[in-house]
Amino acid sequence: MSQEDKVIQFLQEGNSITSLDAFRFWGITRISAHIHSLRKAGFDIIREDIKVKDRNGKRTTIGRWALEGEKVNDYSQMEMSL
Repeated sequence: MSQEDKVIQFLQEGNSITSLDAFRFWGITRISAHIHSLRKAGFDIIREDIKVKDRNGKRTTIGRWALEGEKVNDYSQMEMSL
């Protein structure tokens, strides 16, 4: 199964994904490139900017992708180490 196949299957299961998720789950370091390819293939993938704390406690904004119309996991209460 290709990396893009893994990403789209994950999204089709109703999940959302960040670049950190993609790295942790599959070792994917350039999730945005796969998202771009999947959009070109016709998938309606949206990006939401979310606020998280980085490893130094500083607030930062990261992207979270999901399929349009899917219920998105709520990461708003979760602090991520970048």
